[in-house]
Amino acid sequence: MDVTHATDCPTIEKKEEGDVRLGKGPVIYRGPNMNPKVVQRLIQAAEQHQIPYQMGASGRASPTDANSIQINKAGVATGLVSIPNRYMHSPVEMISLEDIDRAADLLARFVEELTPDAEFVP
Repeated sequence: MDVTHATDCPTIEKKEEGDVRLGKGPVIYRGPNMNPKVVQRLIQAAEQHQIPYQMGASGRASPTDANSIQINKAGVATGLVSIPNRYMHSPVEMISLEDIDRAADLLARFVEELTPDAEFVP
């Protein structure tokens, strides 16, 4: 769980960061640090429980803790769910409380659906 740049403002380039908007739900990322099975389970949980979400892509190592977690020891199956944040790293950062609630719901549903025999080897 982290934050990501909301691109529904003039200070962020959508061509580089994608179309990420406040109030449209948490962002589920795909990329080299994200285990595809974790990502798929996050998407399934969101869709099954009608939790709005957005998709994001990271073509390189994530600048979040997801990278450190994924490469720890023999590797850890990692996913990244982010809250859109407008004007990040400024005195006027803005987030949607609905996005926070939806992210919490998504993670709770994801965990609820895990079973002891869950397999995350791609």
